[in-house]
Amino acid sequence: MSISLQNVYGGVPNTERGRPTFISAAPASKSGKFTYGSGTNVLIRDLNNLLSIDYYTQHTHKVNVAKFAPTGFYIASGDESGNVRIWSTENADKTIKLEKRVLSKSVRDLAWTGDSQRVVAVGDGKQEYGAVFAYDMGTNTGEISAHSKEVLTCDSRPERPFRIATGGADLSLNFFTGPPFKFSHSNKDHERFINCIRYSPDGSTFASCSSDKKVIFFEGKTGEKLGELSQTNGHKLSIYGLSYLDNKHIVTASGDKSVKLWNIDTKECVATTVIGDSTNDIQVGVSVIAGVPVSISLNGDLNVLSKDCTRVERKILGHNARVNKIVVDKKSGGKFFYTCSTGGQLIKWEVGVGSVAKVQGNGHQDVTINTMAIAGDKLITAAQNNEVRLVNLSDFTYVGDATTLLGSPNDVSVSADGNLVAISTHVGATLLSADGKILSEVKIDKDPQSISIKPDGSEIAVGCKDKKIRVYKVAGQKIVDGATELAENTAKIQKVSYSPDGALLASADSAYDVVIFDTASWKPKYSNMTYHSSAVVDVDWSDDSKYMLTCSLDKNLIVWDLAAGKRVKTDMAHHLGVSTCAFIDSETFVSGGEDFMCKTWKFSV
Repeated sequence: MSISLQNVYGGVPNTERGRPTFISAAPASKSGKFTYGSGTNVLIRDLNNLLSIDYYTQHTHKVNVAKFAPTGFYIASGDESGNVRIWSTENADKTIKLEKRVLSKSVRDLAWTGDSQRVVAVGDGKQEYGAVFAYDMGTNTGEISAHSKEVLTCDSRPERPFRIATGGADLSLNFFTGPPFKFSHSNKDHERFINCIRYSPDGSTFASCSSDKKVIFFEGKTGEKLGELSQTNGHKLSIYGLSYLDNKHIVTASGDKSVKLWNIDTKECVATTVIGDSTNDIQVGVSVIAGVPVSISLNGDLNVLSKDCTRVERKILGHNARVNKIVVDKKSGGKFFYTCSTGGQLIKWEVGVGSVAKVQGNGHQDVTINTMAIAGDKLITAAQNNEVRLVNLSDFTYVGDATTLLGSPNDVSVSADGNLVAISTHVGATLLSADGKILSEVKIDKDPQSISIKPDGSEIAVGCKDKKIRVYKVAGQKIVDGATELAENTAKIQKVSYSPDGALLASADSAYDVVIFDTASWKPKYSNMTYHSSAVVDVDWSDDSKYMLTCSLDKNLIVWDLAAGKRVKTDMAHHLGVSTCAFIDSETFVSGGEDFMCKTWKFSV
C-alpha cells in the first residue's frame, strides 16, 4: 500500500496591479533555473523542463521576492511581514541559514553582493525602508538611508567595488558605496515611482525604470547619470520591469501590455511585442533567464519571448490563487485535466507535460469560477456571479450565452449520459440540460453546500450546512418535491458524491468524517471513517467504483478500498491544505491545493 508523487504543476508569481513583480534567474552554474514567490511558497523552476519544480514552504506570509545568490548555493526570500529567510538550494531539506525581520511591514525587493556575502533588502517600514546585512550572521554591514517612503527596488553591482542603488515611492534613486555601505548621493530625475533598478552583467552600468515611462542609465561605479532611453517609440504607460539581455541591450515591460528591446548605445527601441489587449495582459515585470527574456503578466502568466523580442514563443501558465476544482477529461483517456480559480482563470493541462492552454472567448472574465464538470463535449463552468457558461473542449473556447442562477453556485454534477446537469447554490438546487438551459429549480433554505446527481439521472443528493443530505427524485427532467433526509453526519456537509455504479453515496463533512450510504436502503454502509484531521472538502470515485478518493484541509489525501477495508494516505500532499481531487485512472489521481499547485500521484492499495 503506497502513494508516490509523479509530477508537480506549479503556480505562477504573486502579482499586484500598479506594482512591479520580480523573478530571479539563477547563475550560469544552474542555467535555466529561476525562482519567484507564489503564495507563501518560493518556487524553483527550469525554463527547459516545466515539470522540474522544487519549492520552499517555510514562509507564513505572501512571498514578494526571491533571489539566487551569485554562487547559486542559497536563495534569499522576502515576505509581506518584513521577514527575510536565507536557505540552501543544495539539499532536500533546504536548510535555513538565516531568518531576519528586517522591516516592520513588507519586503519588496532583494539583492546579493557579488561575493554572495551580503544581502540588501528594501520595502516598507515605519521609519526604515531598507537594510544590508551579512547573509550568515545577519549583522548589519552598512545602512540603506535617505528615503522617506516605501522603497520598491534595489540592486547591487556584481563586481568589486560593490555598489548599491535603490529607488521607490519618494521618487529618489539613492546610491551607496561600501562595504560598509553608506549613502553617497541621490538622483531625482524620475517624476513618478521608481519600479525597478538593475545592473548590467559586467557592472559597468545600471538602469532604472519608472511609472513616468522613462528609463535612465547610470555609470556602475560612480552612479553618475549617463542618459535616458529615447521617448520615440517608447512605452505609453508605466514601466514596471527591466532586465539586461546583455551589456548592450535591455528589455523593458510596461503597463501598456508590451515588452520592448532597446539598444543601449543608440538608446533606441529595436523591437516590440504586444502581449495582449486585456487588463490581465499588463506587464508587471521581466527577467532574462539563460539569455531568454521572460515577462510577467498581471494574471501571473510567464511569457517566454524570442531572444530578439519579436514574438512570444510560449507561455507558462498556472494559478496564483487557490485551485477551486479539478476535472479530468476521461474521453481523452485521462490525458488532459482542467482547473479553475479566481479571476476567471480556467486552464487546460496535459498529464506529464504541463499547462497547455488558457480558455478563450467571452466568458467569466475576472470572476471567480467556483466549480465545473464535463458534460459530453462541453465543460460546464459555474462562477461566483451566479452565471453558468459552456466551454467547447475541442478548441477550449466559451460558446453561447450565460445562464443565470438564483444564487451563487458551489458544486456541479453531471449524469452519466451527459444530458442532465445538477448545480447547487446557496439557496437551492437547479437542474439544467447539457446546453445550459434551466429545466427545474428547487429552493432549499438550509444553505446547500454540495450536489451530486445519480449516474442514471433519477435523483439528486444535496448536502447542506445543517448536517443533513436531502435526496430528491428526478422525473421528466424535473426535480420532484419532497426530499428524503439523511442525518448521519455530525457537521456541515462539505461534499456529496454518488459512485459511478449508483450503489453508494459518499458524504464528507467538516468534522473530518465520511459516511457512505447504500442508495437502495439509505442506511450507512460504511461509517466511522474519521481518518482525516480537518474538514474533508472533496470526494471522487474510480470509474469501476472500487476506490474512493478524499482530500482535506489537513493537507492530505486518502485512497480507500472500501470493500477490502484498506486505505492509503499521502504525507503532506499540499502544505496549506488540499482543495480538490480527481481520479485519472485506476492507478493515478490528481490533486489541487491552497498552495496554487496541482500534483499527480500513483497509488496501490
